[in-house]
Amino acid sequence: MKEREEAWAEKMKASPFGSARFTGEMRQAVNRKLQERTGNGLVRSRARRRGLVLSALILAAACMAGIGLLPLGDGAGRQAPAGWEEQHAYPEEGKPLFSVYPEPEAKAGIMQGYLFSFTAPFHTFAGKSLEVLAVHGASGLQETVLSETIRNPDSGYEGLQRHGMQFTLPLGGLWRLDVLLDGVSYGHVTIALREPDWEASPEFRSGTYFMRGVEGKAAFIDAGFTAGMPQKYMWHFWGNEEEFKGGFEVKALKEGKVQPVEVYSARPFLSGSLNGADRTAVTTMSLPEPGRWRLLPYVGGRLLDTIVVDVKRPGKE
Repeated sequence: MKEREEAWAEKMKASPFGSARFTGEMRQAVNRKLQERTGNGLVRSRARRRGLVLSALILAAACMAGIGLLPLGDGAGRQAPAGWEEQHAYPEEGKPLFSVYPEPEAKAGIMQGYLFSFTAPFHTFAGKSLEVLAVHGASGLQETVLSETIRNPDSGYEGLQRHGMQFTLPLGGLWRLDVLLDGVSYGHVTIALREPDWEASPEFRSGTYFMRGVEGKAAFIDAGFTAGMPQKYMWHFWGNEEEFKGGFEVKALKEGKVQPVEVYSARPFLSGSLNGADRTAVTTMSLPEPGRWRLLPYVGGRLLDTIVVDVKRPGKE
């Protein structure tokens, strides 16, 4: 058994792809695949630029030797249950069933790119739903990061050897990614994320208003936050129709905590375009304590991105 494990580990040192390095053509193919998943390539110029950067980083990670244990950096590595460890490949009978290649030094709190490489033939996946559920080791927090129906193989391949994904996870430390095929467990891998930055998110101008958030994704007109005091906020969203399906909810994490609080929830939630955004929503939100908070906006159960805000004490200007 030990010899088989050593042989398998040695094989994992090689790239799962046909060529020794990624060509420009392959890089473009990965970016096209990511664009298809966000509306047949109808993405904003900013999102397209971000996708290109993410693709390049994913490809660099995939060329790293070995399974790819990535550095966590300062503050990462919250305590996970016993037995949890970073593992980028899921073996079956001594061979990897699939592997994941995160961006180098992947970080929580921002959109990151991941490359999944499945070894089974395409008919294993064709016409079936592919889901990826993320579970945080230290807190038990669960996130749905992917839900799609597989209709075509990856561009340039006969199967899903190079399946690109982008998603955001709110906490640093170990995350187990559970892969389900038609609702049945297919395997899991474990990744390690660096701790997120806690600087207040910047403001940008859209239409005639300044908004706080992620330009080209999600933001709101910031009326300021005072602990325990409800206030109205108009949210703005950019994307395509497929991304706007489902209800809208906002959760929030206080700096230093690992369990989010519920802030807002509504279904249906989206109004028409306004202030340069594709969709809008008027909400009433309140955060219970002063300090720095990370807002977690979800659409259809999937986290769009994260926005960091400051919350004042009552009576403090």
